[in-house]
Amino acid sequence: MLFTGFQKKEEIEIFHNDRDEFLEEIFDSIQRISKIDGRTVALHEVEKLINLIIENYTRFVKYQNKEISKNYKYELEEAKQEIEILRNDIKEIELQIKEKRIIKYKIENINNHLDDLSIYWQKKIQEQLNNEVCKIKDDGYAIIKNALIEFHKNNIENSLTNLIKSISSVLRIIDTLNEAEEFLIKNNMINEELQNKIRKGRERCAWTRVRKKLDDADIAEAVQNIKKKEKLRAEAKVLIKQDWALVFPNEEPPKLD
Repeated sequence: MLFTGFQKKEEIEIFHNDRDEFLEEIFDSIQRISKIDGRTVALHEVEKLINLIIENYTRFVKYQNKEISKNYKYELEEAKQEIEILRNDIKEIELQIKEKRIIKYKIENINNHLDDLSIYWQKKIQEQLNNEVCKIKDDGYAIIKNALIEFHKNNIENSLTNLIKSISSVLRIIDTLNEAEEFLIKNNMINEELQNKIRKGRERCAWTRVRKKLDDADIAEAVQNIKKKEKLRAEAKVLIKQDWALVFPNEEPPKLD
């Protein structure tokens, strides 16, 4: 029987979600056309096939545009939610500042979130939400800076009263004071009062173990244990050199009588 065209709906349906099936149908159609006797009829069927392919492509593009539109709306909503989450996080930082219970790692996480905000959004969404992104970044960075200033000021205050049990406690306080001083200087927030407190905190670290030895030496002297008193005072003289050099590497340690 001479092939004169696609006779059934199943034969003319080309649009499929599955790409391989679509290509196979095109291939089958081409094979059928190749068996047609007569140039005119064959060309006519080729034209029909091309029209069907164009129609299918048009339908596919419309489908894709519809899906892109769906994705855009979904991603736009997600982007707005991300901004709202950051707003709430920033409010939490303000509350931490007010209550003086600042948690540094949470602040750093929010700062990183602000840094990455909008980077992975569609360009169209970036443009649409640009004003909101700029505002929340400006507000967020300013509040984070204030929070970190308060965090370091609190650490300086705590260095004057925190319990020192061992050399590890001393090292931890020294690191905390060094970090606080560096941050405050970098942000032009250091003043004489803070510098004096940092100095006192460091001196406290340098003297803690020494004072313990001296106090024990006084107790030994009070019970007439002169040998133990002299031993403890000798140990105190060694410790003041070690610990002072640790805290103030460029200064001479105080001399013990």
